[in-house]
Amino acid sequence: MKIANKISFSFLAGAFILTVVGDSVFYVLSKASLQKGVYENLTLAASSRHNHVLTYLQMLESSTNQLSKSVILENFLRISNEKGLERRDAYEDAMKRLKMTKKINPEIAEFLLMDVTGKVVVSSDERTIGEDKSTDSL
Repeated sequence: MKIANKISFSFLAGAFILTVVGDSVFYVLSKASLQKGVYENLTLAASSRHNHVLTYLQMLESSTNQLSKSVILENFLRISNEKGLERRDAYEDAMKRLKMTKKINPEIAEFLLMDVTGKVVVSSDERTIGEDKSTDSL
């Protein structure tokens, strides 16, 4: 083998070895960088979803608090022991209010109004009216 061929072969072998080593290092660094980027994106997405869920739950809590202070429901509780047309009208208004609120917030299982003894007097689900919930836990 001629010396020119040996020198050419050694340069070719050296270039090949350097290319393989360089590509390997580049691959390892790129892989680590991509994994870190993907992890950071997933962390941000999870944090964003967490904040969306908290905001949504706060909105439902606010809606429920507003409903609990409803003049219509307070009016019904005030006159619920009375008889007659005024009580019936107040009952219908309270039922309408609960059903409309349930329609707007279908994620909440049920809206109900209890008297001081824990008996359900008005509910978005008419099947639970009259049930005694005084022993139920919060």
